[in-house]
Amino acid sequence: MDIQQLRYFHAVAATEHMTKSARQLGVAQPALTQSIHRLERELGCPLFEHAGRNIRLTPQGRYFDERIAPVLQGLEDATVGLATFDRTEEQTVRLDIRSASSLVVDALAAYRTQHPDTRFELRQYEDAPLCDIRVTCRAVTTDAPEHAAAQPSPRSATPQGAATAQRAAVPRSCTLAITADCRTPADVDDAVRSAVLSERIFVATSPDHPAATDEPCALARFADDAFICLAPGNPFRRICDASCQRAGFAPRIGCESDNPQVVQKMIALGLGVGFWPEHSWGATDRARLHLTPLAEHGFARDIVIAMTHADPKPATQAFFRFLVAFLARGLAS
Repeated sequence: MDIQQLRYFHAVAATEHMTKSARQLGVAQPALTQSIHRLERELGCPLFEHAGRNIRLTPQGRYFDERIAPVLQGLEDATVGLATFDRTEEQTVRLDIRSASSLVVDALAAYRTQHPDTRFELRQYEDAPLCDIRVTCRAVTTDAPEHAAAQPSPRSATPQGAATAQRAAVPRSCTLAITADCRTPADVDDAVRSAVLSERIFVATSPDHPAATDEPCALARFADDAFICLAPGNPFRRICDASCQRAGFAPRIGCESDNPQVVQKMIALGLGVGFWPEHSWGATDRARLHLTPLAEHGFARDIVIAMTHADPKPATQAFFRFLVAFLARGLAS
């Protein structure tokens, strides 16, 4: 038996009239009669009996109709629901947020004011095969001049109009690289599948720490300090641990936390030092926290925003472009 046979039977059971049911179903009466007879043969029992010139359900037919009615209704509900689900799915963007979570959430809030129909599902620190956009970080992959040279102190005054975008030597069809001072990544188009935003990493100390200076300082200078760090497994933590290894020491962990604001408060209390990305963790209270630039080349991180599917939905593409522009502005502020 198939679904069409069951629907035909249910329609005839409701009217107990073959001609009327055929007209309602839009099928020829002989075809409907044959379908009912095939179903009776498959079930091995009569479903209708003649009552004069009309037909009526047999006890077996009534029993069978009562059992299949909720099944057919469920199929109809599922069909209607699937169309609604499909429309909702087209407007759903799934995010795997492993870095710059504060900025990403701010971007979601700003985007929702303009696109209230867009739905977001968020994950953190998971291998999320169903995610549409992943935000993570990595160590810089090049000793480009902007990372190799001694940098000015954090958040130093820069003319608003002087910010520019610089493209990496990679195919534009897959990646757009933007330096941290980028204001308007205008080249984020439908061909771009990932964007890389770079920002420097500093060592945060209390203002009275001996190394609290605006001059670049060697990372090894902090080898004897206790480090207030993010928890192991965090991508930013891995970058910082690897940097300490290259500097010839393993950081002595004073405390670990998943919350950058807790890290900031503990450093401000003089309980240790910690690594601090220049922009993505938000503004710091300079009266309580000092950011010391490091002399090592390439001491920075890339924030990578990538769409994970080869053929992303329009809603994913639209939010990706918005997110890249929003993060670029946030990393430059």
